Amino acid sequence: MRREPTYSRGVINLLLMVLLLIAAVGCGGRKSNGGLIPRSDLVPILADIYLADGLMTLPEVQMRHAMKDSIEIYDEVLEGHGYTREQLDNTMRHFFDSRPRRLERIHDEVLAKLSEKESRLVAEMQMQDSLRTNYWVGEELYTFPPLHREFDVLFEMLLPETGLYRLTLTATIFRDDQSLNPRISLYFIDYLDDETVKIPIEEVPLIRDGQPHNYEIFIDFDDETIPVIRGRLFNHDRQELPWEKRGQVTNIRLVQLSSYSEDEELTDPFIHVRR
Repeated sequence: MRREPTYSRGVINLLLMVLLLIAAVGCGGRKSNGGLIPRSDLVPILADIYLADGLMTLPEVQMRHAMKDSIEIYDEVLEGHGYTREQLDNTMRHFFDSRPRRLERIHDEVLAKLSEKESRLVAEMQMQDSLRTNYWVGEELYTFPPLHREFDVLFEMLLPETGLYRLTLTATIFRDDQSLNPRISLYFIDYLDDETVKIPIEEVPLIRDGQPHNYEIFIDFDDETIPVIRGRLFNHDRQELPWEKRGQVTNIRLVQLSSYSEDEELTDPFIHVRR
């Protein structure tokens, strides 16, 4: 079975900007042979419709376009390419009725184009990230040998200023790992007078298939009175019987994407990592 491409939140946001730009600068409808859209134009049109369909499932996109339905969004995409919904309907009906195998090849080209867009945008994001300060000062690689019940990389960190941060890492959980509910856990820590309060940020399940997977977590730090975050890069539920925990975490980066205060000075964060 062919595996369709997936997108991180950052990539989806960039694609949304590209999609809205295409719809905004559309020209008048062009006439094509027999009212059909040429294959050279059909592939990018279907790719953008595919993206629009996926983007409209995101809550923030739904809020931004609350007054529009999916048909209106598709019409905007088509107008951006210089075609109409009627031309698209005629073209798709033509392939369904007369050339279904060619339609399958067109679908493959659409998936290839989506993958190409993702690769290009990921490369651009990585280049931008390389210019940002990486606030992670823990180890570059954590490996998890067997028979360690609490080997889950607990860290605690003071964020330098309010803003939006992004934590990225690559984790490989081996197939023979026996941890229960493996996941990444992040939360803010509020040190009150006599107690410590955890404010959840996010928990992300770790995929256990022996393959490396990239993970991305956004940290919205907007309360300067609670600047400490704590987390486990390989968290799990407790188990009573002996078990083996096997995997590794690497490529850890914590970067600041935006600041909420231009008056605050950046300070060096502290970070504590323990096994």
